[in-house]
Amino acid sequence: MCQAGRIPFNLPFSETVMRLTILFAIFPLPLLADPCADRLSALLAAPTFNGQPYAARATGEIGGMPSVTVQRFHIELHSYIVTEQPPGTPDMLHFNGGAYMADGAGGWTLAWQMDPVEMTRQAAEMRAAQAAGVIRAECGTGQIDGVAVDHVAGVVKQVPPWQSELGVAYDIETATGLPKRMTYDYTMSGMPTHVQFDFTPMPDMVLPEP
Repeated sequence: MCQAGRIPFNLPFSETVMRLTILFAIFPLPLLADPCADRLSALLAAPTFNGQPYAARATGEIGGMPSVTVQRFHIELHSYIVTEQPPGTPDMLHFNGGAYMADGAGGWTLAWQMDPVEMTRQAAEMRAAQAAGVIRAECGTGQIDGVAVDHVAGVVKQVPPWQSELGVAYDIETATGLPKRMTYDYTMSGMPTHVQFDFTPMPDMVLPEP
């Protein structure tokens, strides 16, 4: 069991994706000459889905191995993760710094625990580094499922825990300002990784507690 300390990144792919996703918080941003890069930096620094409850279907590949999870976030430190692929992966519940695995009998087993204040501090360091590390960016418009979106994409220099430069892209619903889709491209443990998140607002979400 991991004790309080730095967030463990030697986890299964679906769990790593989820842990990285929750590390979004608001921090002061550097002034950038390029307004598109400035917008990308702001998106990297802002809380996912503007801090509102949401579900995200995350589909991806690492080293050619597919992963599909459904991630429900009520608040930053309370989320519920169901893995559809690979099959047989226990459901995960994250609550106030603890990560719990479904025990198959309707209960939860603590997998690892971290001080929530320390977790928030580490999130701050990571988000600030990424927001400050935009190398280049491009902006445009488009549609997803008939919905108008603003497309903001670019490259972020390598910062921990990433082991390569990070390619990111956001599709922001024009009418609401909320993300409809987000993609990550990076290398982890020497393997190219691609993850796509498709978002759904869930304002009335209720999640279990361990």
